[in-house]
Amino acid sequence: MQSRTEPFGEFALTGWRAALHAFASAMPRHWAGKQMRSAVRRLALAGRPLPVDVAVLGGARMRLYPDENLTDKHLFANPNHWDEAERKAVTEALAGCPRELPVSFIDLGANVGAYALMAVFAARAMGRAIRVLAIEPGSEARRRMSFNVTASGCGDAITVMGAAIGPAGSSWEIIAKARNLGELQLVPASEPENQVPVSPLADVLMHSGFTRPDIIKIDIEGLESIVLHDYFNAVAPEALPRLIIAETRGGRSLEIATLCAAAGYERLFDNGRNGAFLRMPASQTAR
Repeated sequence: MQSRTEPFGEFALTGWRAALHAFASAMPRHWAGKQMRSAVRRLALAGRPLPVDVAVLGGARMRLYPDENLTDKHLFANPNHWDEAERKAVTEALAGCPRELPVSFIDLGANVGAYALMAVFAARAMGRAIRVLAIEPGSEARRRMSFNVTASGCGDAITVMGAAIGPAGSSWEIIAKARNLGELQLVPASEPENQVPVSPLADVLMHSGFTRPDIIKIDIEGLESIVLHDYFNAVAPEALPRLIIAETRGGRSLEIATLCAAAGYERLFDNGRNGAFLRMPASQTAR
């Protein structure tokens, strides 16, 4: 479905659909609750092939397309528990950042902006200033993220960037997966006309004025290890972020954990989808 640009609220659930959605959102996390949430979600959207406008993540106003994007589906069906451990880690890292400067958050593989918006509203709840660089190579996801950022009143805090992050001097091709807008893959380009320029993360951050990020979330469909390896080698240890949230699916958990440990990070958790890594003070990493 092409992105809809009507004012936010045009596609809000009403009546019995809204009641069903509220009922599903309040269900517990256990297996039975998950099955019931899924069934109720389908019923709430039955016969309604449109996006849905919702308020989630502490105040974000998002237009979701649950049938087209896995993140949207989870946010709609289970907003209170979506990426709960990751959100807790981000919130705690925000609270621990020095207060002299705005918190700097990098959302790499930003999809439709859920993490970027979550970070902004978590920071605002603490009375903290924050600036976010949300990087997304997919044009349709980027359009939807821009809508969500504007609808949420976060245009002053979030910079949306279209870029592909990877090894220096390479050109890749973006492959989209059917029925999941957020699942893009970068593969070596088969034809010159399909090439997408790729830039190292350190270069993009330097040119964007985000040279000392406090938190990086990285979900780039298999390139996390390559990008983190190059980034750790390109920047000074004191410029590394306090927290990294990295996708670890597909057997990448050990590799990413090893990379992060070598750079002075301690693994907080790995839930099979994402890992959280907290950088320890220099006095501890030197031991």
